[in-house]
Amino acid sequence: MTETPNYTTATVEDLLDNPTKYGAPTFEEFKRYPDRYRKRDDDALSSADVGSSNLAHLVKKQFYFLKTASGRSIKCKTLEQVEHVAKQEGINLRLLEMRPELRQAGEGKFDVHVHFVTKRIASLGDYA
Repeated sequence: MTETPNYTTATVEDLLDNPTKYGAPTFEEFKRYPDRYRKRDDDALSSADVGSSNLAHLVKKQFYFLKTASGRSIKCKTLEQVEHVAKQEGINLRLLEMRPELRQAGEGKFDVHVHFVTKRIASLGDYA
């Protein structure tokens, strides 16, 4: 049985000597496929898009809400509108976190309320 590496005691030298031991790519791997190891700006938005596609047979309506730094919740009709409003409000898309909420809509279907909040606001538990 192989021993799991202790990430808390790893040094920079340990990571540079054997990055794959810690689940990191080598420099050559990163250089060859940089997008594989970078977070996309719109990860939260694309997750919501995939979720809506996978659950389409259960969803009656889908609503999007963007919580701004001032505490305002802006209702958007599409993910593109969420992206547009976020940029207008100066919200970095990388800091968005998706918080889906299912509400019974009858006939075995649900209304999905997808709340997008910044990670700072999300950590406070305030997304309603």
